[in-house]
Amino acid sequence: MTKISHATERLNSLMNEYQGIDHILQCIVSLNESGKLDELSSTYLEQKSGWSYSKVREVLIILECFGILDIKRGKYTQLTSSLNNFSVSEQDVIKIVKSHILSDEATVSFIGYLADEYHVGEKIEGERFLKDEVHIGREKIREIFLRLECAGFVFREKKKKRVLLRSLDELVSN
Repeated sequence: MTKISHATERLNSLMNEYQGIDHILQCIVSLNESGKLDELSSTYLEQKSGWSYSKVREVLIILECFGILDIKRGKYTQLTSSLNNFSVSEQDVIKIVKSHILSDEATVSFIGYLADEYHVGEKIEGERFLKDEVHIGREKIREIFLRLECAGFVFREKKKKRVLLRSLDELVSN
C-alpha cells in the first residue's frame, strides 16, 4: 500500500464515522460555485445538516486536515479539492496538521505533554482526565485529537480510548 492510500483510507474511515459529511461538502461546493464561499459559516452548516456546532466543527477540521478546505483565521478561503477522485499524500496531511499545531501555544504544550507521558502503542487517558492535567478545554482537546487522528498519529475506534500510533516528536519540531 502506498502512503497516499493510507491518508485516503483514514479519510474514508472518518467519513464513515461522520455520515453526512458528503452533504456538508456539497453545501460548501455550492457556495463556492456561486462565488459565495465567504458566506460560509458553522451556523449555516448547522442549519443545512441539522448537526450541532461541535460536530460541524469536527467535519470542517477533517476537510481542512486532508487539504479539501483551506481555513485562515476562521474564514473559509478556498475549496481546494472535492472528494471525487480525491488523493492526498501522508506528508501533505502531516504538513497541514503540523502548521496548526505550531500556530497555537496551548496545542504545542498539549502535544508536548502527550509526547512526554505516552509511548507508542499506549492508550491515552480520556478528555476529562487530560483537561485537568493540561488545563485546556475538552472541545480543544477533542479538536487536537481529531487532527492527530487525521495525520495518523492517534487511532480511535468506535468512541473507545485513543491509542498513540507513532511518536509525536516530528509535530513539535521546526
